[in-house]
Amino acid sequence: MSLADQRYYLRSGSTTMPMMDFQVRDMLRFRTAPVLFLSAEFVTGSTTANSLGKYTDIELILTIGNRGRVSAHYSYLSVVREKLGAWVETPPFSRRVTARRMFFEAPAFSLHPDQDIAAAKLVIQANKKDGGEATFSYRNYGEARKCLETDFRLECEIGCEDIPARRFELLIPAGAFEHAIERVLAGQGRLEVEGKHLKELSEQLGFWSH
Repeated sequence: MSLADQRYYLRSGSTTMPMMDFQVRDMLRFRTAPVLFLSAEFVTGSTTANSLGKYTDIELILTIGNRGRVSAHYSYLSVVREKLGAWVETPPFSRRVTARRMFFEAPAFSLHPDQDIAAAKLVIQANKKDGGEATFSYRNYGEARKCLETDFRLECEIGCEDIPARRFELLIPAGAFEHAIERVLAGQGRLEVEGKHLKELSEQLGFWSH
């Protein structure tokens, strides 16, 4: 900050210019705000039987982490209101449903630097018979579909108190989705979703437009 006029200045190449208020706030926030990130993994669960046959529960677990220097308060995860009955909250997160989204919130929990925590899981019932193609359905949904013919797509948002939300798309192409399900069914037990299948969305993509 210049002591002459009590203003902050930004150097760009050979030019020095006064900073706008929002630029100063963003720079200060960057140094004093948590930096949240999202990760996902498939985890095998129990085996159950229903009208469609014998299925193994595979949980897609979404985890929030903090790479920042300060703790995150009131962390949350939200997903589009889709596959509604198949989502389960993970303590200390609780679930709240609106017309368009489902929120998983932890108002009494602080996410400290270098800490991560599972916020929610989507339960997928998967089956593979006699060497054939793997099929799946979401818990409480009766329609079974072939993994090889289905791209897995999920849009979600993470945030906490006093910082802008970050929006992500999890998109696993059909072949990769089938491969992941088959590996978990074969006994791998836990499989992290590759980073290339999870990307951050910009504001210009119309995240909630559909």
